[in-house]
Amino acid sequence: MRSVPERPVLLTFTTLMGAFIVGPLLGHALGARLAPDSELAQAASVFAFPLAFFAGLVFWMGLGVVSVVLGGLRNLLLGRVPRVADWDASAALVPPGYGSFVVFSLLAAGGAGLLVALLSQTGLAPALAWYGACGAAYGCALWTLAHHGYLPFPEPE
Repeated sequence: MRSVPERPVLLTFTTLMGAFIVGPLLGHALGARLAPDSELAQAASVFAFPLAFFAGLVFWMGLGVVSVVLGGLRNLLLGRVPRVADWDASAALVPPGYGSFVVFSLLAAGGAGLLVALLSQTGLAPALAWYGACGAAYGCALWTLAHHGYLPFPEPE
């Protein structure tokens, strides 16, 4: 588990809202450019990126918890003695599993690209190329934000 400096709440909130707002805007721009004649394809484009964002958050939480538990069990089975972590109170922990943003961004954007190719005049290769590239860029941006502690880890309560 990584530790990063604690980020200010306003910066974290702004980053979170920016990541959530940029996705639909990106989807709308792609849908309007590649499928101007299909409202269903445009709607799929708009909702693909927020779906990837929320699925990435949920799977980040799940993968983070599972990996920490499995790491603890592995250390227990190998006979390693737990040591006190030298953790600063002003640091925030970033659990592993934030790579799920890239995976879900590629899946959601690729699905939207496939739907756009089927419902519009755009060919399959250009639609998948545009949506794949934008999905990869969006997923890598979310991965970078999570890696550096700008996206808050969802805490189950």
